[in-house]
Amino acid sequence: MTVREGLQIEISGIPAENGKCRVETQLKITLQLKNAKGESVKDWKQLRLPHPLIAKEKHRMEKFNGRNKHIQDSEILTLDARLVCDHDMTKVLECCDNCIGRERKRAHRRKESQRLPGPLSSIPIFGSVSAKNGASSLANEPVPPTPTDPVEYQAWERSRIMVFSSTEFVDISLGQCLLPTRITCYCRHHNEKVGFR
Repeated sequence: MTVREGLQIEISGIPAENGKCRVETQLKITLQLKNAKGESVKDWKQLRLPHPLIAKEKHRMEKFNGRNKHIQDSEILTLDARLVCDHDMTKVLECCDNCIGRERKRAHRRKESQRLPGPLSSIPIFGSVSAKNGASSLANEPVPPTPTDPVEYQAWERSRIMVFSSTEFVDISLGQCLLPTRITCYCRHHNEKVGFR
């Protein structure tokens, strides 16, 4: 869907100090849609967040992702969220190896994940994988909420430099929504002295 010109996204709720660089702090970000005149835009009923950036596996599953089945696709606005450095906004960031390790331990402690037998550093597999007989049964299998291929999983982990603690679909019918967000990597790991944007 093409979004008309003049649509602006206004973000509030990020503290002036430490909010743009602290990892463990959850930020309660308010996202508002406004037109060129600064008026609230209420043309969409739901906002779809990037699937990989949803914190909980359950909320990435189709059954629990918050999608209202009575809403048409044209009434859903899709958000493309990225984290960039303040000093170089062309550089899209990924989570570093140290922070990926910390996030794995965090997930393990919260029992949100299942992992392969072996040390904690082994790649965890979210969801379940079961053997099926016949190609037709595989075609009907739903896409897992988290990649199960090790290479895809590593790329998926790197892309999760920020995560949303909400369902994949959130209500934006009033022209705004609250997005609990957590940054998973420190700005100093990217040689950034001011913070992320």
